Amino acid sequence: GISLSKQDDLKNIAQFQYIVGRSFQEIKKLDSAIFYLEAAFEKYKRIKMHKEEIAAMQFLNYAYYQTGKFTKRDQIINQLKAKLNQPVDLRTKSVMTSILGEYSFNNDAFEAAIKYKMETLKLIEQLLLTKENVRVDSLNLGIVNIQIAETYIKMKQFDRALLYLKIFEKKKTSNIAQITAAKVYNDYIMVYLGLNNLDSANASFNKLKLIAQKEPLLNEEVSVANNNFAEYYLQNKQTDVALKFNKQ
Repeated sequence: GISLSKQDDLKNIAQFQYIVGRSFQEIKKLDSAIFYLEAAFEKYKRIKMHKEEIAAMQFLNYAYYQTGKFTKRDQIINQLKAKLNQPVDLRTKSVMTSILGEYSFNNDAFEAAIKYKMETLKLIEQLLLTKENVRVDSLNLGIVNIQIAETYIKMKQFDRALLYLKIFEKKKTSNIAQITAAKVYNDYIMVYLGLNNLDSANASFNKLKLIAQKEPLLNEEVSVANNNFAEYYLQNKQTDVALKFNKQ
């Protein structure tokens, strides 16, 4: 497609470069992915294809993060912030605020992360009213609620974290992935341990172990839970109990 396009046909060349870049990203060949995504991004910017430009920025952000190119990631994020007030459609805007929320979370700017994720929630709720892609938007709404909860966990605001986990439980769709369900149980465990509610923490752990029996890949989440319990008991000077969890 790239070779067949005319040299001055920047739109089609950019589209093909974007597809090639995303394909390399899917198979974890990230240096090649970055090469093609950067090329597509520059062309989109040049011909003012704003929606496509932001899509390229989204996946460059991920690729830079995964390859440790943090200076380049900072640069792309700064460009994204500069575009935040430009007129774009709801879906593109939700992508932008979501990226900025994840970036803020990764850089321990938790208040900013909450602000961006709250804005993302509002945008997704507006998208749901359009009924254009209810399945995807419902899943995204659940994921953002989890991300807000996990940010509050980092801030040790466990009551607020619990509130958003409950919202997720209320709104979650039946096709939520098992790995997501397992991570949410671990979020519940961290929240309940933070609130010194051992009964509820153990109840969440039992639910996690139950789904892990059916899916061996979830044993990693069981190990995370064991570690969380061990840390809790270490902090409470119960070394013997902590050791028991560390050995499991």
